[in-house]
Amino acid sequence: MGSAENRPLTPAALRRRPRARHPGSCSPDAFAAPAGACRASAEAGRGARRGKRAWCPPPWWRRQLAAPSRPGEGVGGSDRREWPSRLTKSVLFLCLGNICRSPIAEAVFRKLVTDQNISDTWRIDSAATSTYELGNPPDYREQACMKKHGIPMSHVARQITKEDFATFDDILCMDESNLRDLNRKSNQVKNCRAKTELLGSYDPQKQLIVEDTIMATTDFETVYQQCVRCCRAFVEKVH
Repeated sequence: MGSAENRPLTPAALRRRPRARHPGSCSPDAFAAPAGACRASAEAGRGARRGKRAWCPPPWWRRQLAAPSRPGEGVGGSDRREWPSRLTKSVLFLCLGNICRSPIAEAVFRKLVTDQNISDTWRIDSAATSTYELGNPPDYREQACMKKHGIPMSHVARQITKEDFATFDDILCMDESNLRDLNRKSNQVKNCRAKTELLGSYDPQKQLIVEDTIMATTDFETVYQQCVRCCRAFVEKVH
C-alpha cells in the first residue's frame, strides 16, 4: 500500500476535498472588521456552512479599511482621518497673528455650518502668517465678544504650514498683506491645491478688508459682523 499522499484519489475522496477559494473572494476574517461586525461575521460564516453565501465586506468597506492611517499616504496624500468622505470641503482662515480676526472667522464659520447641520462635511481651521503669537489664545476682548453672541471659541495660535497649502481647498485671509504673504509661500509648495482669496471678497457690503483689531483700526464687534456676512456668502457659494 502506498502512503496516503501517493494513494490515487477516488471520486468520494475528491468530493471531500476542500474547494480552492477564488483569488477575488472574501472570507469573514479576510479583513479586520470594525467593532460590532464580529458577531454578524460569525453568523454569516455559520450560514455559509449551511449552504448560504459567506459574508463578504462591501466594496466601500474594503476601500476604507485599505485607506492609509497617516497623513500623506495613499493616492494624492489623502488621510482618512482628516478626509472622512470625498464630499468633505476644507477652509483655513488666516491673519497676521491668529489671535484676533482669523479665530473670529473660524468660530463664526464653525457655528454657521453646525446650525445648518453640515459640519460633518467641513474641515475648518485658522492660522497666522507670522510667529508673533504662537501658542497664545485669542484676545480676551475677542472672547468676550464671541461669548456675547453665544459662539464657542477654542483655539491656540499657530503658523501656516506647507501641508496647509496641500490639504485645504480654500485659504481666506483678512488683508492684502496677508494675501501677499500667502502667494509668496504658496509658490514654494509644489503640490499646492489651496485657492487663496480675501475673505472680504465675499462681503455683500463690498468691504474688501477685514481691519486689524490689534492696530485699533476697528473694534471686535465690527470684525464679527463682517465675518458673519462673508462666511454666509462663502458657504452659500461653495456648498
